Amino acid sequence: FAEKFVAGRSLTVSILDLPTQRVALPIIEFLPRTKDLYDQELKIQSQRGEPVVDYPTIRDLSKELYEHICATALKIYAESECGGFARIDFVLDMQNRSYVFEMNTIPGLQKDSNFLLCAEAAGITPGTVALSLLYRALQRI
Repeated sequence: FAEKFVAGRSLTVSILDLPTQRVALPIIEFLPRTKDLYDQELKIQSQRGEPVVDYPTIRDLSKELYEHICATALKIYAESECGGFARIDFVLDMQNRSYVFEMNTIPGLQKDSNFLLCAEAAGITPGTVALSLLYRALQRI
């Protein structure tokens, strides 16, 4: 099937299970410098260190909308029975309606990955992310 195109802002919410709580990390936006749409090509170029995309944290949404997007991400994560971490991408249309675009249940953790950018915005180091994932894995044994 084909999905209807939704014009708007591309956002992502990363979810991390810390040893004591599950958290939605700060929302970041994908802002391409060279194209109208963020795509796989731009993502790869950005990961190579090419300055083609900016990933600012979101500061211009109302508190209610910001919390709604985070709550939606947390609900999807929980209902999908995820564990450890995930990233949920959204499109925010021109009327500030949020649409879930996709969920990545194994987001990349390479340097400057979207997930680690969200963690960094929350003051969480890559080492803390790794230890949290290891702690979660050990709980399953």
